[in-house]
Amino acid sequence: DAAILDVGGGICQVSTTLFNAALLAGLEPVERHNHMFTVSYVAPGRDASVSYGSQDLRLRNPHPFPVLL
Repeated sequence: DAAILDVGGGICQVSTTLFNAALLAGLEPVERHNHMFTVSYVAPGRDASVSYGSQDLRLRNPHPFPVLL
């Protein structure tokens, strides 16, 4: 098998984990992008794809107190 160089690998799992934790904490998604295809590590619609320079995960804290990550 020949190696194929491409962007990707792991950072979306981190952003997806952060997205799901943020939802449980009551934070509001301001910007979120799902993957083009279903990912295996989370239920459909619960992923958060990020890509440097084009896709971000942005959250808003509606609480009257700070939330630390």
